[in-house]
Amino acid sequence: MALESTGRHRYRKVKANVMVGLTVVALVLALIPLGAVLYLIASKGLAALSWDFLTTLPQAPMAGEGGGGVRNAIVGTVWVVVIASGFSIPIGVLAGIYLNEFGDNRLGQAVRFTTEVLSGLPSIIAGVVVYSIVVVAMGDVTAFAGGVALSLLAIPWITVATQDALDLVPQANRDASLALGVSRTETILFVVLPSAFGGVITGTMLAVARVAGETAPLIWTVGFSKFAFHGPFSQTATLSILIYNYATSPYEAWHQVAWGAAVLLVGLILVTNVVARTLWALRRRKMEGRG
Repeated sequence: MALESTGRHRYRKVKANVMVGLTVVALVLALIPLGAVLYLIASKGLAALSWDFLTTLPQAPMAGEGGGGVRNAIVGTVWVVVIASGFSIPIGVLAGIYLNEFGDNRLGQAVRFTTEVLSGLPSIIAGVVVYSIVVVAMGDVTAFAGGVALSLLAIPWITVATQDALDLVPQANRDASLALGVSRTETILFVVLPSAFGGVITGTMLAVARVAGETAPLIWTVGFSKFAFHGPFSQTATLSILIYNYATSPYEAWHQVAWGAAVLLVGLILVTNVVARTLWALRRRKMEGRG
């Protein structure tokens, strides 16, 4: 019996080591494409970064001269993302709260179905829909329309993230609050939601970072402008559209600008992801009493 037990133990240990090895190999294979993309963008785009690149407007490609900067694209991107956040965050968070706390009914089923459909919606379809409704009504492409298009893509991600974060809050917290005579609404607002705040913020930031790099819906709703930003209800430039236009142009100067803009956009997404996960880690440590 002892020999049989020892044999089983060795077999399980070998099996565990093999599975760990396969997991490490899969991780490396998954990181190779990411590393290749980051290396290519950094090697070609970092040289374009400078203070002038960040603070000047795009220029026509002249012989022996550069293609200018991306100030208007940076400002336009920020505005479009802010508008998208203004629409998607309140709707997504409220929808997530409803689904987790009150969603065991037909309306909840309808909201879940809508969320699932929107989460798989091709981004260009969001652009076409907003174009036919907002752009046609306003008579021109605008940063506002672009923000609305991106919000359609962000809402389902924020909804799911909020629902998952709230679902992690122990039911005992709700029961204890209700037992003290606190209403269900106050329990959600002052007990459940604060406990899940870190997860909600993380999911929200990740959703916003994801849609910030979208290009297809902005082609239909924002357009492109080489001039300075003139407000949310005017046509503007964004980093993603600038990259698309300049990368497909025949001018080498504009190609360099496109690589520099790609560095900025990828850097924005990476920083947002890192900050979101750091905030969640700090919040989690605090909740566990280790911070």
